[in-house]
Amino acid sequence: MALAKPLVVATSESTDDAVGVERPKITRWTRYDELPELLLPQEAADYLAIKKSLLYSRVRDGHIVVQRFGRIFRVPKTSLK
Repeated sequence: MALAKPLVVATSESTDDAVGVERPKITRWTRYDELPELLLPQEAADYLAIKKSLLYSRVRDGHIVVQRFGRIFRVPKTSLK
């Protein structure tokens, strides 16, 4: 009987979606030119120093423009200027 491989779960804070690239921690003190081109919703909220729920409402209202990939969306850093 073959042993099952352990399930590895990557969190959005530690790696980029299935690429395995380490993502730097984004805070409100991170310089704009050091931001990645596309940010995760939590990273964008951390940079703007707001809660993630407020970020989602700003996206729904059209104040923050996002790029959608199916059900997933990323926030371009140009939307945060």
